[in-house]
Amino acid sequence: MKFEDLIRIYTIPRYKYKKERLVQELMSRKDWMSVQNDGQRISRTNYYHVSSAAPYSNPTPSETEVSITRDFFEDYNSHLATNDITKGQILQTTPSWYQVYEKGDYHGYHRHPGSNYSCVLFVNLPDPSGATEFIISGNKYTPIVKEGQIITFPSALTHRSPLWELDEKKIIISWNMNL
Repeated sequence: MKFEDLIRIYTIPRYKYKKERLVQELMSRKDWMSVQNDGQRISRTNYYHVSSAAPYSNPTPSETEVSITRDFFEDYNSHLATNDITKGQILQTTPSWYQVYEKGDYHGYHRHPGSNYSCVLFVNLPDPSGATEFIISGNKYTPIVKEGQIITFPSALTHRSPLWELDEKKIIISWNMNL
């Protein structure tokens, strides 16, 4: 199977009109922390991996985040409804989390066990080469994405956020989905 067959890219309609408000909301939130350990250095995130029993303790998403992702979920549910394998199944999502990458930040290779699919919304992506990178059969793949797009992929795919080398921030929102 080709890499392109494993992922879906969804473009949010009229994203450029919503981006500024979303960035302001994310940057003004008080529920963040900095993370730095062997596998990651992230300047700002509200993802708290407490334990396998309770991995998410995130607040309700902002109104802007909900309005931006609403069309995506409608489209994705329509896709599921027309697929013979997933027809009639209900899509469930985990709470979302956001990450702000400043110069020198990265998130090492990892997977999302316990989920079927993972999603990344690229809120601010000044350089597309800094998008999520995947390893499949020893080969690296970076999808061609831009701000205002959501990439959906099987959660079992090994992926990372490569070293961010620009002064301008990279901002993403992520969540997992199960059928």
